[in-house]
Amino acid sequence: MFGTRNYVAICATFAALNTCLIYFFLTQQSDVFHSEDAALENAQVVFLMISTLGFLFIVPFRHTEKPTHIAISLLCFSFILRELDLENFNVSSLIKLLGSGQGRVLLLASLWALLAFYGYRAIENKTRYLKTFFSSPLFAVLLIAFLMLIASAVLDKKIFNIGQSRFFEELAETNAYMLISLPVICQAGGWASDKANVLSLKLLSFVKRFPPIERSDTK
Repeated sequence: MFGTRNYVAICATFAALNTCLIYFFLTQQSDVFHSEDAALENAQVVFLMISTLGFLFIVPFRHTEKPTHIAISLLCFSFILRELDLENFNVSSLIKLLGSGQGRVLLLASLWALLAFYGYRAIENKTRYLKTFFSSPLFAVLLIAFLMLIASAVLDKKIFNIGQSRFFEELAETNAYMLISLPVICQAGGWASDKANVLSLKLLSFVKRFPPIERSDTK
C-alpha cells in the first residue's frame, strides 16, 4: 500500500504537524484548537468523511477486499454520528431521528447486522481471509489508529492525571482519524498524479506535431 518514500513522508508530516500544534498550544495556552466544535473536532469529521466515502469509491474495490473496505467505511460513518450532535443542527427531522439517540443506535445496529450477514455470505474461506487481512499493511494502519483512540479514551476518562488532557485527547483522536484516511488520500494522490502525467504526455505530443518557428534573419 505504501512505499518506503511514502512511509518517510507520512512520518515526517505527522511529526511536523504534531510538533507545530503542541508548540503553539504550550506557548500560547489557547483552546482555539481543542475546544468544543473547534479546529481539531472539525478536522476529525473531515478525515472521517474522507474515509467513509473513500473506502467505498476511491480505494480499489476488488471482490476480496470489499467486505473489509465496507466495514471501515461503516466504522467511520459510525464515528461521524458519534462526533456530530445532529439534534443541534438545522437539518430535517428525519436526519435528526436517525442520527441521534435511539434512532442512531437502531440505524447503526441494522447496518452492522446487514454487513455481518453480507460478510458471512461473501467470504468463503474466513480463516484465510482473516490471516490475509491481519498480515496486510492496512491492518497495521488500523491497529496504530486503534491504539491512538485507546490513548484518547484513557485521557478522556482521566485515568492518568495529565495537565491539559483535553488537548492531547483531541490530538490523539485527530491523528487516529487522519491515519485511517491515509490510504484514501494516497490513492487519490496517486490517481491525480497518473492523470497529470497522462495529460502532460498528451500535451507534449500535441506540441511536437507543430514544426519549430524559424527566425528570419533581417539585416
